[in-house]
Amino acid sequence: VRYRCNPVTNSLTMTINFKYSKAKCVNDVIECVELVNDWRKGKAHINGFPFPYHVEEKTGIEPDEQQLIFWKKMLSIENVLGIRFSLPINEPGIEAILDIETLYQGLINEKPTISRTQIDSFTNEDNGAESFPDTAIPSGKEFVLEMSCAYETYLFEQTISLPAIVMVFNAAIEKVERKGKTRTTFLTDFGNDKKRYTSMMPFKDIESLQKYQQKDRLEIIKEFEHAKRPSDLI
Repeated sequence: VRYRCNPVTNSLTMTINFKYSKAKCVNDVIECVELVNDWRKGKAHINGFPFPYHVEEKTGIEPDEQQLIFWKKMLSIENVLGIRFSLPINEPGIEAILDIETLYQGLINEKPTISRTQIDSFTNEDNGAESFPDTAIPSGKEFVLEMSCAYETYLFEQTISLPAIVMVFNAAIEKVERKGKTRTTFLTDFGNDKKRYTSMMPFKDIESLQKYQQKDRLEIIKEFEHAKRPSDLI
């Protein structure tokens, strides 16, 4: 914050510079964004009098309500996972924003989102009687694939690996290849008007995942089937 007095016009100018590099934690950014937003809304007072403001055009993104929502979501994720993100030098990129939204929906709202990664095949070991035969799902027949996996991402210098549930919709088996006891199943879209998509939901730990699985089975499938893309939730 810089102040400049002009004795000719009897005016006082205050300049606020917002730099991520000066913040030490996410909460610092939240407080700064809230402060700047209040100034922009005309809520600032000096000696009990309203202080007028003017926002200069800059190349960077001005703090606003959407940024405040993003940083608060980020803080919520920190608290749930017990981690501390390193702050970016510049404003976060779109991939980081989408990752934060995916984590927020799963960990805080307990809602799945449509994954940006498509599953084209999966491999499993043939365990004899415990494995289903290749003919269990005829080639070209629509089915829903569900699996447990690990959601992994590197975000703001934090490596995150969480248990997750994944479901693939509008899928059909294109072919099955075997190599010894290993079987690889290749997927395709069920049709031109029914493109397959993958919904995913990360959990804090295995206990949280197992608790979620105790819900009504059809309700879980419905939540994953009607999941939204992270970009539509921002």
